[in-house]
Amino acid sequence: MHKQVIGRTGRVIMAHFDKDEDLLEGIRQVLKEQKIRTGYIPTITGAVRKARLQKFPAVPAPQPSPVVVELDGPLEANGSGIFGIVEAPEQGTKPFALSGNVHGEPYVHVHLTVTSAKETMSGHLMPGTTINSLHPVSHFTIFFVEVLNAELQIRCDEKHDRMAYHFITETK
Repeated sequence: MHKQVIGRTGRVIMAHFDKDEDLLEGIRQVLKEQKIRTGYIPTITGAVRKARLQKFPAVPAPQPSPVVVELDGPLEANGSGIFGIVEAPEQGTKPFALSGNVHGEPYVHVHLTVTSAKETMSGHLMPGTTINSLHPVSHFTIFFVEVLNAELQIRCDEKHDRMAYHFITETK
């Protein structure tokens, strides 16, 4: 049986990102500055200079290990995702999983699609994806929607080396 938790929509934050800014780090910074613990990103719109995406390998395998692909731009980008909080006190400040999750820090799970004149690729947003802009003020924009009375937590497995699961819970 699946679990359901009822929350409600809180604030909506619109954020512009600067040229050459790391996209994943910029998202985490907005979440920290706005003190948002859980929510979703309905839209990401802009261009990137370089994209780093985690995806499954091209060769099928019984237990495929994700690979990180780097694409040089300029690339048009759009995406969406969810965010929560890392709850792994047993880890202290030691990062874990491919995304480098740290206890008490924002957890960001964004799927990004990028396209050039030659190809289109989609995958999990990874550190090192940088914003591009042809204009003095970047038009790279993300909408953040806060969810209240519910929380998405990321917890660590028993081996403390990989993310185990998303845990949802009601909050007051």
